[in-house]
Amino acid sequence: MPAVHMSRSSIEDLVEERRRWGAGSLDECWEGVWHVTDPSGPHQRLAAMLWNIHWEVVGKAGKGEATISINVTDREHDWKQNHRCPDGAVILQGNPGRWIGAKRVAFLGGPDLVVEVLSEDDPTYQKLDFYRSLGVREVLVVDPDTSRPELWRLREGEYREVPPPAASEVTGLVYAQGAGCLEVREPSTGRSWKI
Repeated sequence: MPAVHMSRSSIEDLVEERRRWGAGSLDECWEGVWHVTDPSGPHQRLAAMLWNIHWEVVGKAGKGEATISINVTDREHDWKQNHRCPDGAVILQGNPGRWIGAKRVAFLGGPDLVVEVLSEDDPTYQKLDFYRSLGVREVLVVDPDTSRPELWRLREGEYREVPPPAASEVTGLVYAQGAGCLEVREPSTGRSWKI
């Protein structure tokens, strides 16, 4: 991954400028080191379609909420210095985490499930330790080029990949690689989606 060294004030100005232009909504800061990203159209489309499914199954059903481009942090004060911005998240009723800031700008603690859509030179797998430290129960990683989903479940303090087809304990959905698409099924209702 390329690195650029800048003064703290310069990088903070750059991050604010990117957000004003609408380009930096997914930028992350890892212990004071900024990671700036520019996801592609297919990346954002896949994330949006997964959010829609999660909203249908979790949000509309009153089981919790589904979000897109959420800031997840381990600190209430100065949260911008250590946060990740997964492509989506599911937060079930009873989750011990909470929103912080007057406008719910970040979630303090671990969502029940986070979604990561892979992109070129993506540090997704490097985020697993952070998610583990917050107690995120499941991490859904999807490769938009192959439509292959990976579901990582937290067990005994470590993430273990759920064998395909991957059934989520959080959403109740099954994620599988179809013929040129990601297939998502809800066994309890028989509904299915192809992305």
